Amino acid sequence: ADEAYLAVDDKFAANTSLQNAVLLAALIRKIPDYGLILFGEGSGDNYSGQVAARTAGILGLPQVYYAVDLGLSEGKVKVTRALEDCVEVMEVELPAVVTVTAAINEPRIPSVMQILKAGKKPKRLFTVPDLGVDVPAAEISTSSNLAPEVERLCITVKSAGELVEKLRAEGLIGR
Repeated sequence: ADEAYLAVDDKFAANTSLQNAVLLAALIRKIPDYGLILFGEGSGDNYSGQVAARTAGILGLPQVYYAVDLGLSEGKVKVTRALEDCVEVMEVELPAVVTVTAAINEPRIPSVMQILKAGKKPKRLFTVPDLGVDVPAAEISTSSNLAPEVERLCITVKSAGELVEKLRAEGLIGR
């Protein structure tokens, strides 16, 4: 990267996916001549995966999810997506929003020299007031994102016949 645009504000810590998308869209609009906007497949909003889609919607941009390979040419991005039952290849006009999976590449460890050079790259920092956008009030509240506790009956069986007998006794299979 040649330059970093960073949204930094303690107010961001408890944002919903919509609030983050509004702020990111405002930040992206500050970048002259943006083209490809990349997101991870998950997000910091309880891993709901909504931030990329909402940001694309606010910006009015096409979006493609679950990219495992990308190719840029002539104002378009060619995206290979890995879906549950197939691999799909799509091409969309730039600018566009693409979410990438961990399979997109094998991260490399930068050298000390690369780390030092990266630290010297220009950074533009923005707070909520700098972005000049009205952040909507939270529409949802998360009371918990933990799975409910379930008590399970644990019965040890020593044979298939004993298993069938126990299942019949519980009414889970017929006589």
